[in-house]
Amino acid sequence: MVNRLRELRKEKKLTQKYLAQKLDVAKLTISRWERGIHQIKLDKAEMLSSIFGVSIPYLLGIDAENSTNLPAYKTHMLNINNILIDLLRNADKLTAQNLSDIKREARNLYENLVWLQYEAERIEK
Repeated sequence: MVNRLRELRKEKKLTQKYLAQKLDVAKLTISRWERGIHQIKLDKAEMLSSIFGVSIPYLLGIDAENSTNLPAYKTHMLNINNILIDLLRNADKLTAQNLSDIKREARNLYENLVWLQYEAERIEK
């Protein structure tokens, strides 16, 4: 059984280095997971499923179809995460005006993220 990590990472145009930094693991660990040399631990699988917006069984190659039913707040958090990934990926192409606009939007995203975190904690209690 082969996991879908490499496929999902390439689909999002993320590097192993970037993903390793997000998960606080070595780049070599990502490579070993992708090649099936090491198993992905549950806590990291949960983080990866959130980053890619897929179910853990789909990520690990257990299910053929992605049947994730994320709560609304997690879907919003995933969308914010994906926006930030796109911004970082294209950072070298930005103008001064773009950067000013991004700073403003980043503040708005941060406020939304704080609110979503509050809502998530409230719902999970």
